[in-house]
Amino acid sequence: MLAAMAPSATGSVVEHLRKDGLTSYWLRFRAYGERHRIVLGTDEDGWTKKRAEAELRNVLARVDAGIWRPPDKLPEAKESPLAPRFHAFASDWFNARVPELAPKTQIDYRWRLTNHLLPYFHARRDDEIDAHLVDQFRSFKLKEAEDVRQAVAAGVDLRDADGRVLRPLGASSINKLLSLLAAILETAVDYGYLERNPARGRQRRVKERTRPASFLEADELVCVLDAAAALDERARGGSSPRRDQVEALLAEGLPLTAIARRLGLTPQTVAYHASRIRRGDPVRRRGATIDRRAITTTLGCAGLRAHELCDLNVDDVDLVHDRLSIRDAKTAAGVRYVYLTPKLNGVLARYLAERGGEPGVPLFPTESGRRRTPDSLRRRVFDPVVDHARALRADRGHPVLPQTITPHTMRRTFISLWLETDPPAPIPWLMAQVGHAKPDTLLRVYAQVMQRDRAQIGSAFDALMAGAALPANAVIGPMIGPTGPNTASAASDDPAETS
Repeated sequence: MLAAMAPSATGSVVEHLRKDGLTSYWLRFRAYGERHRIVLGTDEDGWTKKRAEAELRNVLARVDAGIWRPPDKLPEAKESPLAPRFHAFASDWFNARVPELAPKTQIDYRWRLTNHLLPYFHARRDDEIDAHLVDQFRSFKLKEAEDVRQAVAAGVDLRDADGRVLRPLGASSINKLLSLLAAILETAVDYGYLERNPARGRQRRVKERTRPASFLEADELVCVLDAAAALDERARGGSSPRRDQVEALLAEGLPLTAIARRLGLTPQTVAYHASRIRRGDPVRRRGATIDRRAITTTLGCAGLRAHELCDLNVDDVDLVHDRLSIRDAKTAAGVRYVYLTPKLNGVLARYLAERGGEPGVPLFPTESGRRRTPDSLRRRVFDPVVDHARALRADRGHPVLPQTITPHTMRRTFISLWLETDPPAPIPWLMAQVGHAKPDTLLRVYAQVMQRDRAQIGSAFDALMAGAALPANAVIGPMIGPTGPNTASAASDDPAETS
């Protein structure tokens, strides 16, 4: 006899209008047979009804999966009449620097403050923040990231208030939070609210695991571009594999319920395909308006960062002078012209001839016409291309692609291939192409290029050794050195002295 399934966890968001005019939010729910209450914060801390409801959904999903644990209680805040609270101080610090920050840096800092630093430190006064509290914040973020990983492993789909899937923060992201905290508290030290900055120092940082950066060989890049073109062709004129399966089983006379069971689909999905097949409707494939070949070729043959590609407008492409204009960047070196290779020029010329577009319109928009984000670029465009490229390599019997390939891999590939040209591209020119102010990154990639071409380096090393070999009849003079056994031995073997 099957055991009855436990009912799904339920709860609610509670709003409270305080006397000071702020609205506070907390969660009320049952978990593991007990009632729980989690205080989230106020609207001044960035909380809204929508965000609180998203947090409630995530908490209940963890409860249902059996992985939720009550959060650790923070130490009680102590009153201090001198130092301001962190929320007010950090907000003033940020607002004073907005004019000198690049737009993307403003977005990044606001995200770090609103989603991470303010919810944890908002009630603290600056002089209450010490090394112990900073370490607690560090541990809290590590535990939070591990909770998200456990949720993913348990099949729980956690989302933020805008419906985006939550991802665990990595070590580098947590360290960026600590760096911003240290920058804010450094000003508090200057103002006399703190004697020393508790967020400074390497002991506060999370250890980052350094992994060798991946980049592609020339044949691997060609395979990725071929995969992008194949997906474009399939989306525009090919058939739908799922619809083909339904049509074949309908031809065998199977009922819709049997088709659904065999294909692992819902009856509604099978009924949808069946109705379109009977009406003779053409195949409509999601993604048919995405030109993956143009996007992937631009990444691989121009070396752009993901956000730089997303920010491109139609009028940033100059096919006459073979260049792309990067108009906005965090540094002066990032604002630049990028050379278009003949291949990329041809791909973009064809793309613009088919698509058109007015100045100021995104060059590579989403299917709804909005500007693409780096996350959308990776999920909707790049990852499917890489998956298809892996399948192509397997079908052709070619070596597998590197384990991790991201849009930034294409940028490193661009650099490595220019360094492998004969003669190699001049470092200053390549720095200008990729928007680097210092050659450090290029030299690191160059070192990897040298390491991976072991056969060529080994042959050159052997040739150097062969060139250094002395002829068999070469005469070697007496060795000159300090007095000792070696000198005596050399003197005793000298025929002039033995005679």
